[in-house]
Amino acid sequence: MWWNKQPKCPVRTEEQLWIEEWLDWLANEFGTEILQRPVVLPEPAFFPSGYGLARYAWLRGESAPDWASHLDTNPRVYLRDGLRFIAAG
Repeated sequence: MWWNKQPKCPVRTEEQLWIEEWLDWLANEFGTEILQRPVVLPEPAFFPSGYGLARYAWLRGESAPDWASHLDTNPRVYLRDGLRFIAAG
């Protein structure tokens, strides 16, 4: 039965060795503490809606950009929320 099968690595042995060698090199070069950090995923918890527009405005030094009034209501709300998120640090 298909549910009784043992999991199989989708990577060939030679590729697995290459990956492991480079991970060892990265760990030796940059340390292993970075591996303890949480993984940043493309989810709202890490990138709230409107973050791209908010980042653009923030980098331009605009906390309330004039051009935001030209956005539809929905993106405008996301921009405002994104700017608050960035300002909060």
